[in-house]
Amino acid sequence: MHNTKNNRRNSTKGTYGKKERCSNRFKVHRRQCFAYTHQAFSEGNGFVIACSTNAGNMHDSVAFDNIYDEIIEEYAEEVENVCLDSGYNTPAICKKIKESGKEALMPYSRPKGRKDKTLMSKKEFEYDKENDCYVCPTGEILELKTVDKQGYKIYKSNKKRCETCPFKDKCTKSKNNQK
Repeated sequence: MHNTKNNRRNSTKGTYGKKERCSNRFKVHRRQCFAYTHQAFSEGNGFVIACSTNAGNMHDSVAFDNIYDEIIEEYAEEVENVCLDSGYNTPAICKKIKESGKEALMPYSRPKGRKDKTLMSKKEFEYDKENDCYVCPTGEILELKTVDKQGYKIYKSNKKRCETCPFKDKCTKSKNNQK
């Protein structure tokens, strides 16, 4: 394996490089690499009847439409049930399967979204692109503190200022008074 400044290869993590620019990349250990998602649909005996490869940033539910249309066009008479994982459990996919006269079999997935609807949502905080920070409705700044392992930026407020804030109960339930 060759290591150069512009092209590094790690057999388990994919390829990275400054020259490569593409929307189908994700971060691995703070580096971007090419990522693909592969979908394979099989019949009852495990034989693959259709497959597709898409950009890694495309959710399974988005790639589903085209491949499902191909399957129904080719195997409409043979297909009775469509068994999928929870990533496909969206209203649009369920409707499409039902309209084609098939039964969808998917595991239960709990409702998504915020658990506590009494707290302010992220949308109520204004993002300041120039300073890479968030501003709360009272004008206090939430500064960038770190980036987690998945590559998400973590912003935090000043504990002392939030301690006396009149909106603290609507903003956070944190014991250290920090958003």
